Amino acid sequence: MSDSAIGKGNIGISLGVMVLFMLYGFFLIYMGDLAPGREA
Repeated sequence: MSDSAIGKGNIGISLGVMVLFMLYGFFLIYMGDLAPGREA
C-alpha cells in the first residue's frame, strides 16, 4: 500500500469521525434545548 493511499484512508476516516461527533453534538443540543414539551 502506498503512502498516498494510506493518507487518503486516514483523511476519510477522520472526516467520518468528525461528522459523527458533529451529529452527536447536534443531537445533544436538540435534546437539551429543543426537546418537545419543554416549558418555555
